[in-house]
Amino acid sequence: MNAPGIILYIFMVASVAASSWNWIPRTPPMVPAGVIVDGRALPACSLDEFEARVAEQTRANAAKPLTVVLGSERFDVPVKKLGLRFNVPAVRRELQALLASRTGFWERLALRRAARDGRVLLFTPFSYDRSAMEAFFTTLKQTVDRPAVPARLDLLKKQVVPSVNGRLLDVAASIAAAERAILAGRDEVRLAVETLVPNQTTEDLAALSLSTVLGWYETSFVDYGKFAYRAHNLKMGASKVTGIVLLPNRDFSFNLVVGPRTTKEGYRMAPVISLGELVDDIGGGMCQIASTIFAAAFFAGLDIIDFKVHTQVSHYIDLGLDATVVYPGVDLILRNPYPFPIAIRMDVSRGRVRAEILGREKPYAKIGFERKIVGEVPFATNMRPDDQMTQGTYKLDQRGQKGYHVRRRRIFFDEQGVEVKSETWSLYYPPAAMIIREGTKPPPDPTAPLPPPPEPYTPAGDPTEFRREIQ
Repeated sequence: MNAPGIILYIFMVASVAASSWNWIPRTPPMVPAGVIVDGRALPACSLDEFEARVAEQTRANAAKPLTVVLGSERFDVPVKKLGLRFNVPAVRRELQALLASRTGFWERLALRRAARDGRVLLFTPFSYDRSAMEAFFTTLKQTVDRPAVPARLDLLKKQVVPSVNGRLLDVAASIAAAERAILAGRDEVRLAVETLVPNQTTEDLAALSLSTVLGWYETSFVDYGKFAYRAHNLKMGASKVTGIVLLPNRDFSFNLVVGPRTTKEGYRMAPVISLGELVDDIGGGMCQIASTIFAAAFFAGLDIIDFKVHTQVSHYIDLGLDATVVYPGVDLILRNPYPFPIAIRMDVSRGRVRAEILGREKPYAKIGFERKIVGEVPFATNMRPDDQMTQGTYKLDQRGQKGYHVRRRRIFFDEQGVEVKSETWSLYYPPAAMIIREGTKPPPDPTAPLPPPPEPYTPAGDPTEFRREIQ
């Protein structure tokens, strides 16, 4: 046989042998060496070994951290905390189908060569639990979020305390960013954070001038004995307010500035007016701080946006200059109407609460306060039984006080003392009942005569019918 014949004979034998490959019983197919799964080449192994290796590899991947970037801060979070799950059986099925599709000798030979050259690439499918991701970012939001802190004035040091920007985590946008990073195979995600700029920045106060007292007012208090806690509350409230700066057309909200009056915030139990009666409650004394500020703002010419008078005539401030506050529903809101910033200064010491409104200049030469009582309402007398007191004995709990209809005016004067403009309010102060406790406890000796009834209790005195004050 010549050489070409020999070559043809060998080729025919090889073809017959290759064709008969499918009829020869075989062990389960082996995974060729070099198959790359998730970027890592694996050695030759069985399908079971392949699945075990991939499972081990995905566990390692799940333990790898995802770097979360928050501005200049960086911290690592295991991806399993985001609910990431790898589907190892799916990648086994994909490889198994690939091996099963290569039935011929030459096809299997080509597959082994492709694997050896790094051209067989597989990726483990994964999924994530969106609810777990939402829970993670919602929890993270509690530590990321911080309020913006406005610039304020330190009146003791006579300098501006700089403002601080706040930040707010956008949970939905951060979840979307994490999803994109995971799907793209990146190991870093940048959080979506909104910067909160305070409504009063350091730059806003750069040209602050507080050379003039626009308006002021003082009220008195007792700081010893049973009133010591109330005096403590007065100092607490004043410390929250003093140094507050209002830019032009900005509002001052007493409740927003002072915040809740709770024991956690350092307030103590002291008398307050509630439903027309004097009772003890946490934070008693805040109405005196609010009233003193209100009176100073009245004489400074600030806009009065929201206020309410007391349900009783106050002992510490004149009728018509008071303002009651109850957190969070009853507020005192004032507005700076001037084209320059103003500041509130408060001092609580030596039995006096003093409030000052400071600014660049006085837009009006003088501002006057007028108040006239235009109607009265009688008070009721309430007898309250007390089984701890003996029959025939009485105790005054609260003096009666008439109610009043009041007309209040604010008058603005120029340098010549001429009235420029005025504002008028109609106010109503409801009457305060006379409250008398009456004993109901039987006396030790039922035959003994009862004590004589007490003389009628004297009600609280009436304010003067008319009052006028000019600053």
